Amino acid sequence: MSKKGLTFRGLSDVPKTPTPAYEEELGIYEKKERIRGLSQDIDERKIYAKKTFRLVSFWISGVFLLLILCGLKLPYFVFELPESLLLAVIGGTTLNILGVFIFVMKYLFELKRGP
Repeated sequence: MSKKGLTFRGLSDVPKTPTPAYEEELGIYEKKERIRGLSQDIDERKIYAKKTFRLVSFWISGVFLLLILCGLKLPYFVFELPESLLLAVIGGTTLNILGVFIFVMKYLFELKRGP
């Protein structure tokens, strides 16, 4: 059975005592799988970094729009929120969004030590 240039052996093909050629083939296969896994990690990081950026951008834009609407005093348009509600929206929820951002970024871009 072959997949992308790799040869998979059945259980009957595995030697009782590993030969140098078998160990070399196994090492090459392991390295290719590690590279494939790293490539997949990079692709996933790009996707989630973009999604997290959009989420934080929209949230900050929404809070900014809320502040503009509260500060805008037009004769035909009145938008008022109690100060306590405005502080709760700006403070608490913004901290939650930034916490999510930091958590996701630390997960996506963690430093891996070792091989």
